[in-house]
Amino acid sequence: MRAIILAAGRGSRMKQATESKPKCLVELAGKPLLEYQLEALVESGIRDIGIVSGYRREVLAPFIKRYALSEFYNEVFLDSNMVYSLMCAKGWLEGEDFVISYSDIFYKSRGVVDLCRAEADVGVLYDVQWKQLWQARFSDPLSDAETFRLDSEGRLVEIGARAKSLDEIQGQFMGLIKCSAKGFENLSKVLQDRDFRHLDSTSLLNLYLTMGYPIHCIPYRGVWGECDSQNDVALYEQMYFYNNLNH
Repeated sequence: MRAIILAAGRGSRMKQATESKPKCLVELAGKPLLEYQLEALVESGIRDIGIVSGYRREVLAPFIKRYALSEFYNEVFLDSNMVYSLMCAKGWLEGEDFVISYSDIFYKSRGVVDLCRAEADVGVLYDVQWKQLWQARFSDPLSDAETFRLDSEGRLVEIGARAKSLDEIQGQFMGLIKCSAKGFENLSKVLQDRDFRHLDSTSLLNLYLTMGYPIHCIPYRGVWGECDSQNDVALYEQMYFYNNLNH
C-alpha cells in the first residue's frame, strides 16, 4: 500500500500564514499539518509515501528527506486543482493500491487502517460526527457543509453539492480516499478526453458515480479536522490538543 499527499497549493485563505510556506506546513499546536499526516500514515503501516509539491516546494525538503518521500512537482499549481496534482503522480501510482490524503487535514491512524482494509476499488473515509464540528466552525453549518448521501449498503450516492437541509448530509468527506489498482484504472478512464486541470476531488468522485462505478463509504469517529483558515487552527487547538490530539 502506498500513499500520496496532495500538497501543491498555498491555501490563500490562510493569508499571511502561508506567505512563505505551503498550506501543509501551517502549524497546529506547534507541529506542521504535514507531520500529523505523515505520522498517521506511517503508524498505519504505510511506508511508501509520495507528495505532490508546488507552491514553495523548497521548504518541503527536510520532510522529503526525513520520511524518504517520493516528490512529484505540479508546475502549474497556480492554475490547477487536486485532480491535476493527483495525476502528476500517475506513473508512480499505476498498478498499486494507495491512499490519497489532502494536505490541510489531520487525522488518526485508525481511520487510515479502516480505509485500507475496506474491500473496495474506491472508498472514502467520512466523519459520522461531523455536525458537532461544523457547529463549532460555523454559525450556520449549512453555509459550508456539502451533501453526502449513502444508500442502504453504505455506498455513496451523492457528494459535494450545496446542501439545502441537514437531511442531505449523512457525514462529511474527510479528504482521504482509498484506490485499488483497478479503482485508479477506472478513475483514469473517467478522465480520458476530459480537461481536468481545474477539477476537484469531489467532482471526480461524482463523475465516477455517473459512470456506474461504486464508491464505498467507511465511517470514522474520532479526532480530525480540515484547516481552511487560521480560525480553524485556533479552534482545533482549543478542542483537541490538550485532551485528545496526541493520545
